[in-house]
Order: sequence, then C-alpha cells, then structure tokens
Amino acid sequence: MRDESGAAMRLEAVTKRFGPTLALRDVSLAVPPGTAVGLVGSNGAGKSTLMNVVCGLLRPDSGRVFVLGHDAAAEPEAARRSLGCALERPSLFALLTGREQLEFVAAVGGVESTTAAARVAELSTVFDLTRDLDRSVDGYSHGMTRKLAFAAALVTAPRVLVLDEPFEGVDALGVEVMKRALEQMRAAGAGILVSSHVLSLIDDFCSRFVLLHRGSVLFDGDRSALTDRARELTAGEGEQRRALESVFFGLVGGPPVSRKLRSLPGGGD
Repeated sequence: MRDESGAAMRLEAVTKRFGPTLALRDVSLAVPPGTAVGLVGSNGAGKSTLMNVVCGLLRPDSGRVFVLGHDAAAEPEAARRSLGCALERPSLFALLTGREQLEFVAAVGGVESTTAAARVAELSTVFDLTRDLDRSVDGYSHGMTRKLAFAAALVTAPRVLVLDEPFEGVDALGVEVMKRALEQMRAAGAGILVSSHVLSLIDDFCSRFVLLHRGSVLFDGDRSALTDRARELTAGEGEQRRALESVFFGLVGGPPVSRKLRSLPGGGD
C-alpha cells in the first residue's frame, strides 16, 4: 500500500509498547515536503521512540510509517533510501574514522564515490571536523560525535530528515551552521522532523509543530494555529512567553514558578 497524500513522511495511528508501558498511542502526523516540523514534549513523552520507529530501528505494534509514499514495513529499503537520520544516541562505528563513517553511510545510500568524496570533504570542513576526520570515532568529544552524526545524516542528500536533539552538546557556532544547512535542505524541498528540548530553537526554525505528551499528540498545527491556541490558553493573563512555550506549558502544565525552594538560600519566609 502506498501513501498518496504527498507527504514527505507520514505516521498513521502508530502505537508502540514496551511491556506494560505505552510509549506511543495512535500517533498520526505528517511532514510535508519543504517543511520543518518541530516535535516537542517533556522527558518520557515518546519523542525518541517515535524517531526510532520512523528510522526503522523499532517496529510499531500497530499503525504505519510512510516515507515518500513507501510503506516502511512493506518496502523498508525504498523507505530508507531517501531518509537521513541523526538520533539522540548516534549509531556510529567507534573503530571507524570519521571519514570512513561518512563514506560508509554514503556507499550504503547509493552515492557515487566521486560525489561522496566531495560531500565528505565539504561537510567535514563546514562542521569543523577536517583535522579529526582520520581519527577513530571513539576518540571524538561528545560535540564532535553529534556533528559527525549530523554530517552523516546529510551525506546522502536525503529528501527526508529525522533529527532527534541534533543541537545537544554542540557549540553555538556549530548550531548556527547546522541550522543554515537545514534551512538549505528545507528550501530545496526536504521534509524535516526535528526534536529539541530547547523550545526557542524549534520556534525559530520550524513552521509546523507537534506536541507529544505521554505518547499522545496534544497539538499538531502550523504557526497560525499555534498562535491562535496560545491566545486561547493565555487569554486575559498578559502572558509574555513565545507561542510555542505558551502552548507547551498550557497543555502539559507549567512549572511552579511562584514556589520558592525553602531548603535553599533565600527560600525562607
């Protein structure tokens, strides 16, 4: 069965359990071509599980995942062919060098060797990995590992990108370079699903937003719908948060900002 919706990537009623724990409950969402969709949620909301399902590392208990119209269960190779993934825990080969890692991903993705070499050279330069490209990955710092994983997700020039906390542990300059690369991919028609705990980064970059809470979708809409929902949730309160923060705290529950911690200095009456 093919998906004829035209979405770059689409989930249809995806459910995933780990024993008694329901990690995803009938999750449906779509990533249109040329659109960056921000996935947000508290710790344990199911974001990483969803990303792993989309990237084929976990099989859903029910529901379907489509990538460029291909059913990921029925046509796994076709679904993966144009999919680039950088997950929260990068799946890198520790004993390979950075160069070997990128060349391997390019080869598996069917990229011609000359094209792959040019991309590896350019990506390693842009992400400041050139000096360490011929060192084994097990000697990389956390930030370098994240940038290498991001470069690996781009080396096949995928039409669908799935990025789980891609900016975590990356320096400010690296984050800016990554955001520019993503904007270039989006402008070229790629569909991007990206998660981050830093709401401001998602708010700045994305034009569509999905809020996941305890495995269920609480909100799914574009920026206009997000702004309207924020107004509903903060009506009459003079709320100065960004729209995404207002919807997040309004639906998930805000922090007890007015409560002092009595056990810490300044917390007494």
